[in-house]
Amino acid sequence: MSKALIVQCGHCGARYRIDERKRGQRGKCRRCHHVFWLTPKVSLDDTVLDWLQEDDEPVASEKGESPNAA
Repeated sequence: MSKALIVQCGHCGARYRIDERKRGQRGKCRRCHHVFWLTPKVSLDDTVLDWLQEDDEPVASEKGESPNAA
């Protein structure tokens, strides 16, 4: 079974749950009849989690020292 995604009409803000297999297709809003691309909206939670994962990666200094060197 495919995962469900939440998409939102960019014109009126109506939200719809769609099957993941429909991602990237065009859809028509039932409320305002606006045609829009079915792409999931990135939530703030997703953005913060991505940022935290990037922050956990050790970074070596410019002098070539290991990141844990004191």
